[in-house]
Amino acid sequence: MKLTRLISAGCALTFAAIASAGGLTIGDQAPDLGKDVTWIKGDSVPEFEKGHVYVLDFWATWCSPCVRAIPHMDEVAEKHEADGVTVIGVAIWPNDRMTPTAEFVKDKGDDMSYTIAADISGATARKFMDATGSNGIPTVMIVDREGVLAWVGHPMPAWTRRSGRSSPAPTTSRAPPAKAGVRRPSQPRPNRSWPRPRPRTPRASGKP
Repeated sequence: MKLTRLISAGCALTFAAIASAGGLTIGDQAPDLGKDVTWIKGDSVPEFEKGHVYVLDFWATWCSPCVRAIPHMDEVAEKHEADGVTVIGVAIWPNDRMTPTAEFVKDKGDDMSYTIAADISGATARKFMDATGSNGIPTVMIVDREGVLAWVGHPMPAWTRRSGRSSPAPTTSRAPPAKAGVRRPSQPRPNRSWPRPRPRTPRASGKP
């Protein structure tokens, strides 16, 4: 279902609760971002204000589907700004080979006009992504006017991801390997979120 339809309905929709290992399900009170993020662009939102809708877009600069979804998120932010809707791009799962989030956002300028925050020490990813059993990005979570988690899913409509209409299909690309010489994994099937990067185990040097 398209994000704009969900938001236009004021998130007054009933969803089946989603089971998750961390215990955060649709219908639960959403945790605040609090002090677990650094605010990079826009006004800080440490708490979710009643009467407002919040669209949390979990993403990373190394994630090509996330980058391709930015124009859609920007459109959502502009279209629903007057409706009391705040879009927040929450950058998670950083690595040392990616473009720094603040630098990326600065280069985007007005093409990324919504609020941007960056996770601190993985705390936000644990509170939202791990708690809902979400293992790939981009992932959007909608917090309704009562501060309740109302929806979790991919930000792009499924037909757009399949056909490439309206915006390019979010074919995926992996985060760069930790060091040169490491074989890149094969490309996964398109139209899926990009999974959390797995930590790499250092190779033994062979020296005593």
